[in-house]
Amino acid sequence: MKNGAPPSVYVIAGPNGSGETTFASKFLPKYAHCYEFVNADLIASGLSPFSSETAAIQAGRLVLDRIQKLACQKKDFAFETTLSGRTYLPFLRSLKQRRVILKETARNRWRVTAIQGTIALIANRYKSASWLIPTASPFPI
Repeated sequence: MKNGAPPSVYVIAGPNGSGETTFASKFLPKYAHCYEFVNADLIASGLSPFSSETAAIQAGRLVLDRIQKLACQKKDFAFETTLSGRTYLPFLRSLKQRRVILKETARNRWRVTAIQGTIALIANRYKSASWLIPTASPFPI
């Protein structure tokens, strides 16, 4: 937050594997001047570097705690999500009511313009082994 302006929250959204983290690591500090980036995958890697998928649920809880704290402190921050569920809806509504500036920066608007492009990007990352796709989901359906 700068000079009494309302805080900004950047929602970095896109399908899994479409490059949200890579985009955020370049865009947020250089162009948005936002240095608080909350990312469940990075937190899980910190909790369990050799088996981050085992820390996914704990990391998800830590994300929710962290973004709540940052919002209460009226700080500028960003978080990454697929927005595939309704987890963040009440939180985003509460931010809007508090006049926080929401800045949706959907990754797929810049580089991946079609679903086929997203599928191709994810397939290439998987083939090159630069992105791990877990064989079993830690979230039972």
